[in-house]
Amino acid sequence: MGRPPLTETRDEIIHRLMDPDLTLHETAAILSLSKATLRRYTDQGKLPCRRTAGGQRRFKLSEVLVLLEQRGEEDPVIPHQPGSRLPAASAPRTRRGGTE
Repeated sequence: MGRPPLTETRDEIIHRLMDPDLTLHETAAILSLSKATLRRYTDQGKLPCRRTAGGQRRFKLSEVLVLLEQRGEEDPVIPHQPGSRLPAASAPRTRRGGTE
């Protein structure tokens, strides 16, 4: 049995991967906002979102980056360089006892 046929075009796949949907939690972290403030932003129309079938908010990365630019924050996305150390805040967390 092979793979199921693709339901997206090549361009649709590339666009989806280059501009992913973000959760409320991820978006709040990128914008350094509380989740409650981010909900207010969407209610006030400051940041567009779409709703999942379950009512969860989803945000496009491109729209989050536009809001960062409007707020005057430069170069908000700093990619991790291979071989370099992650900042302490980005380091993976472990549970007590040292296991993940």
